[in-house]
Amino acid sequence: MFYPSIEKAGKPGCMASRMHSEQRSETERPANEAKRNDQPPVPVRFTKLEKAWLKAVLEKDEIRMLLSSQTIGKLQMELCDFDSPIKDEYFEMTNIIKLPEITQQELYEKNFRLILDALIQERPIRYSNTDKKGNVYSNKLALPVSIEYSMRDARFRVSMYSLDDNRPIMANIFTLSDVRIVDEEVNIDRETAKKLLFEQKYSEEPVILEVTDKKAAMERCFMCFSGMERTSRDLGKNKYEIRLNYYLFEEENLIRSIISLGPYVRVVSPQRISDEIVKRVKKSISLYND
Repeated sequence: MFYPSIEKAGKPGCMASRMHSEQRSETERPANEAKRNDQPPVPVRFTKLEKAWLKAVLEKDEIRMLLSSQTIGKLQMELCDFDSPIKDEYFEMTNIIKLPEITQQELYEKNFRLILDALIQERPIRYSNTDKKGNVYSNKLALPVSIEYSMRDARFRVSMYSLDDNRPIMANIFTLSDVRIVDEEVNIDRETAKKLLFEQKYSEEPVILEVTDKKAAMERCFMCFSGMERTSRDLGKNKYEIRLNYYLFEEENLIRSIISLGPYVRVVSPQRISDEIVKRVKKSISLYND
């Protein structure tokens, strides 16, 4: 890795480089240039805080999805004598959902790496998927746009542009199967797909929540909806109003987040969001009682 200032210093278009070149004789120029070209990159020197963070991250299961076992081993060896104060037992994670363990871990990691390669190469993929309602989508064509990680669900998901339906979609990587990179011609590139993803209109009206600030409900709300445009105001008596503007493709996650916040959050409007939440809660209670 080169620091920009050092990297630019050797480029012929740089003012500092031209001034320095004028001061050198023709005889010493080739030797100095060879010396400069043979120099190794400037080493990155981590601070103690960065080392502490890195050692803690290496203990996470998800890191195996991003780094090879060889790289992880080398980093762990370098940091073995460094005492990191960042430990899981020192932190309490709130507002998380304990989902069932992934039964096909190897397939999950394989799909993750395939999608990551497709992103790097900017190539489309074909895949099959089964959504939470049991609907099966087979041999679908899509262009990956980004990979996201949900701390609440402890799952990776992929944002894609569906070339079959001409619209942005999001899918959990652990539900995908038969993922493969294809050489098919597509009429859109990743940057254009990314713009379309965020050019979708906001919902017609914001979601308005009334929050009773018990058990850190306000803090949890701001954490849940940190990626959305939002405003809040004090209603008095420990109650607050939060207005959320969101993209249409975020609605499903928005509903799930509201449900996860529990009884201290009430949907004031729109009514259809409130009705959908009531419907899902009643269904969950019915399944539990059965």
